[in-house]
Amino acid sequence: MYQYNLSLQQALEENEMLNVLVEILVFLLILIFIRNLYNLIKKRSYRKKFKTLEKQYKSDQETIVIQQEDLDILKTESLNLERKLNEQKKYFTSKIQDKEEELKKRESNLEYQRNAFEKYAGFKIVDANNSRLGAHFLKNVISHIYEDLEEIHSSQMSSEKLNAEAKTLLPIKALKDIFTLLDYTVAVIQRDTVSINEEIKHIQLFIAVINYLKPKTTVDLTLNLTLKDLQSLQIRPTLFFPFIENALKHGDLNRDDSKIIIEADIKSDNRLIYTVLNSCECISVAKKETDGKNEFGLNALKNLLDTYYPKNELESRPITHNLYLSKLVIPVN
Repeated sequence: MYQYNLSLQQALEENEMLNVLVEILVFLLILIFIRNLYNLIKKRSYRKKFKTLEKQYKSDQETIVIQQEDLDILKTESLNLERKLNEQKKYFTSKIQDKEEELKKRESNLEYQRNAFEKYAGFKIVDANNSRLGAHFLKNVISHIYEDLEEIHSSQMSSEKLNAEAKTLLPIKALKDIFTLLDYTVAVIQRDTVSINEEIKHIQLFIAVINYLKPKTTVDLTLNLTLKDLQSLQIRPTLFFPFIENALKHGDLNRDDSKIIIEADIKSDNRLIYTVLNSCECISVAKKETDGKNEFGLNALKNLLDTYYPKNELESRPITHNLYLSKLVIPVN
């Protein structure tokens, strides 16, 4: 019986322990349920907040995308405006530069045309001054011929007919020579150069006229040039004329010992030396140097030389009391 009671007591204790365990388990289950319920509620709350945040995020993202697109559009428009501005700036800068270049070209052209016209006018003045025989020379020739003809026609033709006819040939020949010289000076006015040979042929006609006007004067012409040089070398037309004309105009050519010596020479470096030596009045060197160009009258020639032969050497001076030297050195080709 005692054992039975002991077993029952053990069974009750075990049952009581089981009840305690059950209660503990129930409590644990309740705690787990409560925790799960709490977690569920929290989870739902978090989900709701997450969805709200997600929606807000998406909205913000959409707003950012829209703003980014707007910003990109603004950037593109800004770049386009900047590009157009640069294009317009380049266009107007180019136009301004073109206009400035055009103005410079026009100014340069106007300056060039003005200089060219002045140079052309200067050349024409120089050519006009040096491509004609002097009025003083023409007057002397024509007056001399007129006087000779008057003298011939006033003589008795019956007794001196042959003599008079022979004398008439002199002024007629002089007229023919002077007309040939005038034709030459008119013909070459449009030409830039002539051969030395062509110039010398007309110098010889000039000499023939001088022999007629100044029969007491001896005129010598010496050419130290080859035939090839005479035909190939070129000079300005009537370049040699002023020297002889001035020798005739300013020289003392009425004495028995009067003379004009003309010489042309070519050096190995293609420099032409042209010299005229003529009789002149007995005059002091000092006075001659003072009178200078006015005595010798070579202003027009000097203009021509400075224009067409910048490296020319021109010398005109008395070398004795009764001799005057005119010397020209120019490059030729």
